[in-house]
Amino acid sequence: MIGIEKTMLDAETVIDLTTLARVKSMIGGNLSTTYDTLLTAWISAISKRAMMEILKRGLKSQSRSEYFDVDPGQDEVWLLGCPIDTTKTITVVNNNDTPRVWTDTGDVVSSDYIICDPARAYKGVLYFETVLTSGVNVLKVTYTGGMAADAAAFIAAFPDISDAIDRQLKYMWVNRDLVGIQSQGIAGASFTFYRPVNWLPDVRAVLENHARGL
Repeated sequence: MIGIEKTMLDAETVIDLTTLARVKSMIGGNLSTTYDTLLTAWISAISKRAMMEILKRGLKSQSRSEYFDVDPGQDEVWLLGCPIDTTKTITVVNNNDTPRVWTDTGDVVSSDYIICDPARAYKGVLYFETVLTSGVNVLKVTYTGGMAADAAAFIAAFPDISDAIDRQLKYMWVNRDLVGIQSQGIAGASFTFYRPVNWLPDVRAVLENHARGL
């Protein structure tokens, strides 16, 4: 992930990818409310990790503005907030003035030249059937996009991700006393090795299936 995208993601509004009730149900055993604060913090932390490390896309569906460099001949851009809500207005301004002027209507790219079919919208891609002015920071895109409005909407739209996050959090809970332990001596001078608490392979696979496809 390039630096500017990491910075943009780090500033994103993070929505929880599951709920406390779901996680406690997955852990089982009538878990005491004593651990609610801890588990709630874990949910928020793992939701952000999933966004930053694997999904690499904005979670919250909201109005957004993004700025892009344009190379000569470039005909598409990949937006952070996907899927793009194609029922809302998409405004593209292409300007290379010094300083940049984003309010000149003469620089607005006609919607006739902006292609955002369902497949591209899901991936967060805008395709242009016109020649864009190239340069550094010469393109501004204002649109609405993101995975869901809130946790409830996310769970409804992406139940496989929420299920995977539940499993990941149960794994973290079960291994909570083993964090940082690499080996442990037992009778007979043999050793038991513990893997660090990281993404479970099946959880990573689910998240990668929904990752922004750069």
